[in-house]
Amino acid sequence: MKMKTGTRIVFTVYLIAVIALCVFLLGILAGLFRPESLSDFIYTMQNGMIWYKVLYAVIGIVVIIVSVMLMFFGLGKTTPKTAKVAVFDSGSILITVKAIEELVERYVREKKEIKGLKTNVVSYDDAIDINIDVSVLPDVDIPEVTKDLQAGLAEYIQKHTGITVKQTKIMVTSLKENTIKAS
Repeated sequence: MKMKTGTRIVFTVYLIAVIALCVFLLGILAGLFRPESLSDFIYTMQNGMIWYKVLYAVIGIVVIIVSVMLMFFGLGKTTPKTAKVAVFDSGSILITVKAIEELVERYVREKKEIKGLKTNVVSYDDAIDINIDVSVLPDVDIPEVTKDLQAGLAEYIQKHTGITVKQTKIMVTSLKENTIKAS
């Protein structure tokens, strides 16, 4: 997962603070800082003015929150936005999921029995799943039309992109009247 700018800034500030703390502790171990510095810090936290206590509490809470956020950063599942068409010694050819969706829409719009369409293509790098929601005319044989659409669509995408279609899911969401009037 790619980091957004805000996340990168928070992560950088957090790492700088952790590095500073580590340098301070290593400095005490190496004798660069006197051990009383740590005692003075702890004394100020316990017995200092209320503003010091509030400041240290806020810093502690922010560090805990950022730590928990960073612990779960990147766990969200991201779907690839491309699929591999071919791989050669000199490189590879990719196609975007958007382009595949346009091919799906082009194929489905050629079908006279289908009037509405919503597509979703899921890429698995070298194979895809196609999920489409369609509206069909009320007088069609829905199982036959969708079975033909399913088989034809997989073949069409394979022919034009070279990508294997693992699964094609078709959801008939409504029945629509033909809006073309005979003259």
